[in-house]
Amino acid sequence: WDLAERRDTLDQDDHANVRIEQVYPFHTEMLQQILASYPKRTKLHWMQEEPRNSGCGLFVADRLRDELKLDLDAFISRAPSATPAVGSKKAHKAEQEQLLVQAVGAQPSDDQDQADAAHSKQPVPAS
Repeated sequence: WDLAERRDTLDQDDHANVRIEQVYPFHTEMLQQILASYPKRTKLHWMQEEPRNSGCGLFVADRLRDELKLDLDAFISRAPSATPAVGSKKAHKAEQEQLLVQAVGAQPSDDQDQADAAHSKQPVPAS
């Protein structure tokens, strides 16, 4: 959900988020139909909040490669870890922000938000 929110905040229309809610049984045909709706040269990234060796990313990457003959252009996740969480709220938030930056970009700063708001309130010059 954070990924979709960040994409919307940045007003990016060059990223599509396809959420896979069920990985087994894997719905190869459904995913193939969804991916076919995008241009052939579209980059395919996998993003998960879990460490790389957790979650379903590696399973899905194998399905994409073996069943759809597709390779991921990027695999965005936390570093491999023996534990599912870092154990620190501050570290978790920093890792989460890094994942979002890798996937869609940095959050606009408050200064930039204020500058954008001020700019949008500028009167339009008469022609």
